[in-house]
This record gives sequence, C-alpha cells and structure tokens, in this order.
Amino acid sequence: MTFKHIALMILVFAVIPAAQAQRRKTDPNTHKKGFYDRQGKTLIPFEYDELPSDWDSIMVAQKGSYRGLINGHGKVILPFEYQQIRLHLKRGGFSLVKKKTSTWGIVNARGEFILPMRFESVAVIDQNLLSGRAAGETEVQLYDGKGVPLYKLPGKTVEPGFDSNSLKILGHDNRSRYTDRQGRPIFPAAMPNARWTDGDVIISGSYDDYGLLNFKGDTILPLKYRSVQPALPGQFMVSTTDYKHGVVDKKGRPIVPLGTWQVFRHEKYYRVEDVAHKSGLYAPDGQVILPMEYNIREPGVYNPYKDDPDAQPQRYLLIGNPQAPYLKGLYSASDASVILPIEYKEIWYRSENQPLFASKEPAWPAKREVMAFDLTGKPILASPFAVLSHTSNPRILLASRGGDGLFGFLHLDGDTAQTAFELRHVNELRPGIYMALKDSLAVMLTPEGKQLYQGKLDGATKPYDWQKQIFEKMPNATGELLVVAPKPGGGWIGVNNEGKEFYLPDAAAPPMTAPVVPDHQPNPPSSIAEEVQQPANNNFPVTKKATEVPKNQVDEEGVAILTIEVPPIKEEIWEAEQVDTPPQFPGGPDSAAVFFPKRLQPCEVMRQTKDERYGHTKLEIVGREDGSFSNIRSWSPFGNNCNRDVERVAGQMPRWVPAKKDGRAVHCRCFLVVKHRAE
Repeated sequence: MTFKHIALMILVFAVIPAAQAQRRKTDPNTHKKGFYDRQGKTLIPFEYDELPSDWDSIMVAQKGSYRGLINGHGKVILPFEYQQIRLHLKRGGFSLVKKKTSTWGIVNARGEFILPMRFESVAVIDQNLLSGRAAGETEVQLYDGKGVPLYKLPGKTVEPGFDSNSLKILGHDNRSRYTDRQGRPIFPAAMPNARWTDGDVIISGSYDDYGLLNFKGDTILPLKYRSVQPALPGQFMVSTTDYKHGVVDKKGRPIVPLGTWQVFRHEKYYRVEDVAHKSGLYAPDGQVILPMEYNIREPGVYNPYKDDPDAQPQRYLLIGNPQAPYLKGLYSASDASVILPIEYKEIWYRSENQPLFASKEPAWPAKREVMAFDLTGKPILASPFAVLSHTSNPRILLASRGGDGLFGFLHLDGDTAQTAFELRHVNELRPGIYMALKDSLAVMLTPEGKQLYQGKLDGATKPYDWQKQIFEKMPNATGELLVVAPKPGGGWIGVNNEGKEFYLPDAAAPPMTAPVVPDHQPNPPSSIAEEVQQPANNNFPVTKKATEVPKNQVDEEGVAILTIEVPPIKEEIWEAEQVDTPPQFPGGPDSAAVFFPKRLQPCEVMRQTKDERYGHTKLEIVGREDGSFSNIRSWSPFGNNCNRDVERVAGQMPRWVPAKKDGRAVHCRCFLVVKHRAE
C-alpha cells in the first residue's frame, strides 16, 4: 500500500499498523477464514467463507453466497446482501456493487451509496471521477466523487485512458476513442486507431500492426510491430511478431537493439533478460551498464523482520555472476548505481533502516569475515566480524569475533572497540529481547544492555502453546511468557517479557488435532548463509538433562511438530555458527537431496492439496562426534504422517561427517530441509 493510499484511508477510518504482520488463517473445524497478527491476536474473527489473501484496510468478505465490505478491524462497512462487489482501493476506495438484478451502483469507503443501483454499466475513473449508463441510454453520464453530474459522452462505457488526463470511450460501434478530462477529442479524426500520445508522437494500430506516427501522419515506425509501448521519456519499448524485443527513441533509432530477450523498464535504465535468466543493464543513451552475463533479482529479506514495512527489497538489485567465482554485488534499482561491487560471496539485506552485511568468504570457512555497510555502500565498522546479525534496534548489531563462541552487542553510535563479548548461545526470544548464557547463568537482556533477568535455567526452551495456555490462566500472570525450563521436582519455571519468574504446574498437553495450514508458510533459510545470520535457535543449550516436551505439539504458526524420543546428549551441543566446520551429509547437500526422494513415500496430503508451497519438512538434528545423529525434531504443515515418513528415512542415513571445533569432533545442531513428492 502506497503512502498516498494510506493517507486516503486515514481520512475514512483508523488504519491498523502494517507492522502487525497480518496473516490469513482457516479454522480446521469450521473451515471459516480470519486474520491474526504476529503475536497471535485475532484481528478478523474466523467467520467468513472467503477473505482476500492479504489483509487491507478495506476488504471484500463473503458469508455463504453473499458478499459485503469489512474494515481492517472486522467492522462491517457494507452488509452481506450483494452478489458481486468490485473494490477499487487505489481509486479512492470506491466499490462497484450488484445484487441479483442486472443493475450496478457505486459505494464509497464508508459504505455510502454515491450512485444508486440503476445502471447497466458503471466505472471508477479515479477518486474524483465516476461514470454510469442506464439501460436504453446512448450516452454515459460522468459524475464527480460525490455523485454530482458533470457532463455526458456518447458511447457504451468510459474507462481510465492511457494517462491521468485521458479517458477511453467504447462506442456503440465497439470502437475505442480517447478524450481529455473535459470530453474533448485528443486525436485527429483521421487516426481512428490512435492509442497514445505525448503531444508530439502517436502510437497507433491494433492487434499485431502497431507503429509510431507524428501528428502530421508521417511514419516513424511502420505499422508492423506486435506492440509499441511508452518507456523512458522520449523512448518506446517495441516487440516484433517473432517475439524480439528492444527500445527505440522518437526518431526510431535503437537504444536497446532487438533481440530474443525481454526488456524491463526501470526508473532510469533498462534491464534485459533472456530465456536462460541471464540479464544485463542498458543506460537511456544505449550504453551497456552490465553485459548479458549476470543473474539479477531482488535481494531476499530473511526472518524475523521480513514483515517490517521498511523491508523494501524492490529498491535494490542483487547482481550475481552465474559463472565461477560466483560473486555478487548490490545496485540501486532506481538508477543502476553501484552500492556494493560484484566481489562478495554473500550479501544480506534486512530493511531500509538496517545496515547491509556482506562477506567475501564462503559461508563456512575457518575464519569468516562479515562487514557492515550503510545503504550507500559505505563501511560502518572499523573491521569485519566472524558473525553479524541485525537486532530490532537499527543502531545495534549482534556480533561474534569467532573462535571462542562469545557474542556481544555492537553500539554503532558508540565505541565498538569497547564492546564486551561475554555471551554464549544467544537466542532472540522476540524482537528486542534476547536470552543468553553469561558465565554459568542464564540472562535475559535487550540489545541496549538492559538486563531483565538473571538466574539458573537448565534446559530452557521457548514455550509451547499448552504452556502458554497454562500461563494465561494463572491469576498472577502478567506480560508474555517467553521461556520455560523444567523445575527440579516437577513443573516448570517460566519467565515473562519483564524478567519475572512464574511457576507452571505439570499438565497434560492438549490432544493433537488436525494442523491449521497457514496461507503463508514461513520459509526456511534459503541458504547456509542465512542460517549463519541467525545465531539464535529455538533451544537453549542443554548441559545437564534434555528438556522433556510433549511428543505432539503445534507451534505458533499452526505447524505440526513431532519430537522423536531419543537418549539425550549430556555433553555440550554447539550451534553451527560456533564451530569451525559444521556437520555434513556424506557427499554434501546434493547427495542429501537425492537420498531422501528415492526413499520417501508419496505424501498423501500433498497429493490431495496439490499445493507445493507446503511440500517440505524441516529436520533439526544433532550430529554427534562419531558421525551418528540424535535429538531429531521435524516441522511439516502436513502433520505427523508426513513427518514420520521423513524421520523413517532419516533413520536410514549413513554416518555424517562430524563437526569440527579447534581440531576435534564435537556435537553440533544443524538443519536439513526435505522436499516431499506428490507422486
């Protein structure tokens, strides 16, 4: 949603902050849809048969066979009495509405009728111009945004034209003509097929015979092109009937030569891409910025802040060289200027408020160096670190020098050389609150250095839903339960977001039900490098006794979790970013990608849903120092049946290459994503 759009909606009613990260969800029992936020709070109750996939400040909802309008709080704006509703949020929030009859009307964002339901055709040109034509009439009436009649135009329908100052009218002869906002013709009568003009040249034609003329009728490009479209000022993107694409100027001279590629217009340059996804960049004067040798895409935005409204990767181009040495760079998407040159192995982008991270080393070298930059490419640290991670405070980074496994918070507005590296096993419980080991004690703290809690918490983990339910029912409970640890003698010690301890009695976990499959399943890290950027994991290190959890649970995203009972490891478990080399499947990830599909049974649920978005299970395992593995946990949207089959095959894995730290094999936690198959 653009700023202009948000500003308009504020005039109508309060807008829910975008940072709530709204997600649509379906109730497994009633199959009704609703929306909830990142904290699990219900925004739109689960009582609708249909909702849009994305939350907005106004939405079309359906109950039974009838549609209505609701706002972002779930309040009904227009009652559920309509067969069809066409919402135009970007044109002032107007909606075209229709009941069982064949006539249409227009309502505004408050559900008030601007045009009554008596028209055979209606249209929203923009927030200040509407149109309608009743049955039997030969002219279309134009209205302002309040429904006041303005003028009439002969024809059947009126639509937005080729720019903000033009209207497109479909005549009763089924031919289109164009007028300005006052209804005056734009093109000479001798040019019935004219489609666009900047006042100097005209795009004319239909079907596969488009060309470029001037107002005298002289030919600039002959009427033989499959399409001619305006591009950067004074230039036009053209395509031929044999699907070659290029760019020409007003005189027909080539800017981007015709070729077997697609041409994409940006603010100040062109991007070309062929069928092999190799791309290049051209300047408006025809100069080659980058030859056709690169893979160009938006940078990925990784958890946990990808729902931040300031995460706008479309403002950047991640440039990758598909040939060895496989280097990357970062360019501006507006003018193709260089932010980071093409000389990095990995580049991480978070948001407009956060620094960039980049490393010239591969993901897992013995001594890895990650540097932080501002969004202009200027370094903001005196020297690189082995591990860098963003925090919710853009001016504070979590960092590790490597080797000793110690972390500290770098305050960019202070002297980073004075940073104390004294934290182990840092775990982000929620944005802005971390749990870590300091000496032999567990501490809960903020990146700013405020310590919320300090104490003994052996075997601490993030709470399960059933533990949260116990906590919420306790009369003295306050805040949000963030971490739990088994209490000697029974029960659990819980710590809330204020650092207060609570005793949670033992209770049977609720019975397992069919998992709720979210509409937008969180993606696992797409590369090992992303796993490095998140040193925090769901589990605190277990040094005395493995935490016992119910065998079957559902996590905060509604995804079924199956935990296999295995003998706990009593020795120290290292995280992947804390070792010199992580554990590895024999032959590497490619071998693992072949090993599992050959042995997995077809997933029945995936076969029924035919939805590949949920076709994976994530395995968490601990690779032991002898190459065996233990402490297996798995996540899958399909529930236990698919999990069990993956874990059955996991039990057949050969011994892994163990992790190494300081030259010796160690226990190390790692993750593996296994893809299901429907057939």
